[in-house]
Order: sequence, then C-alpha cells, then structure tokens
Amino acid sequence: SALAQLQRLLEMLEIEPKWAGMIADWIDLDTEARNPDGGEDTLYAGQDPPYRAPNLMMTSTSELLALAGFGRERYLKLAAYVAALPWNAPLNLCTASGVVIDSLIPDTQGDFGGGQSPLKQNRERGSFPTVDDLRPAFPDTDSFAAAQDRIGTKSSYFRLTSIIRIGTSEFALYSLLERENKLVRPIMRSFAKE
Repeated sequence: SALAQLQRLLEMLEIEPKWAGMIADWIDLDTEARNPDGGEDTLYAGQDPPYRAPNLMMTSTSELLALAGFGRERYLKLAAYVAALPWNAPLNLCTASGVVIDSLIPDTQGDFGGGQSPLKQNRERGSFPTVDDLRPAFPDTDSFAAAQDRIGTKSSYFRLTSIIRIGTSEFALYSLLERENKLVRPIMRSFAKE
C-alpha cells in the first residue's frame, strides 16, 4: 500500500515511520484520526496559532511543515524524495531516486538506493529500471501486483519555475503542468517559495 511505502521511505531516511500516519490523516477526507499515530482537527486546534487539518491532497510539499511537530529538519531530509501530485500519478521509475524505488519493495535490501546501485550505470545507457527490471526485486507476485498500479516509465506532471525581475523586485512563479497526449495545461500556480 502507499502508506506502507511511505513508512519504508521514512525509515530509510531515518525519520520516524509514525509520520506516515500523520500524513495519511492530514490528506484523508474525514475528520477522524484513523491511524495510530494520526491526528485530525483536535490535534491542530491545540497549536499556536490553532488550525485544522485540510483533509485534502497536498498542493505543496511544504505542507509537511504544518504537521504538528514535524519540523524543518525532517522536512529537509524528506523533501527531495516526495512531490505533491494528483493521487493517481504513477511513480516514474526512470527518474525516481534509488531510495524511492527501494521504498516500493517490501523487505528490500536497498537494491537500487544502496552503494552498489545499478541505477547510475544503467541510466547512462537509457531508461532504467523498467517495470520488468523491477519485478524480480519483489519477494512475491502479490506484492509486485500491488505496486504495479503505482509505477510506470513516463511522467505526465512537470514543475515549471519562472523567475521574473521588475526593477529591483524579483518574483518566483511555480506552475504544475500536466501533459496529456500532445497538450500541456497548467494545473496549479503559486508564488510561494519552497
């Protein structure tokens, strides 16, 4: 499951896996804390200043900083390995880091993110790994089948950063773009720096 994958990723990055439950409650559609380590409005209402869990998908990875107690240090460890994309966006195996690929695999030995990783050498020759390259790393066909819906070898979402200077003022515009067939359309724009 995506929750188990996030827990494995956090463990690999030496971040407490309990944060996966907090993130799940942050984005789920209800107001009940369903995860043992989760939190909803009652947790955030006690913060200074008080606020509510949005119960929506994240629109920026910087939203992780709003999790009660998450902090900048954890955010800096995790930010390079996550993205705020629509829930059904598959992980592009050909561009994902080895650690993120390893987090897909239950009981992984760090096949892709470890020191002897085949990623760098194989990516110099082309797209790697493909879905077929990844299959043998899974302990059984059920775990591979569960991950197969969340992986691919293409990207449909891209982030465009535009820096605009007018006189002595500088503005940064971030755009999330979706490419579908040969059309590209903006999904979201933001002036916030991350």
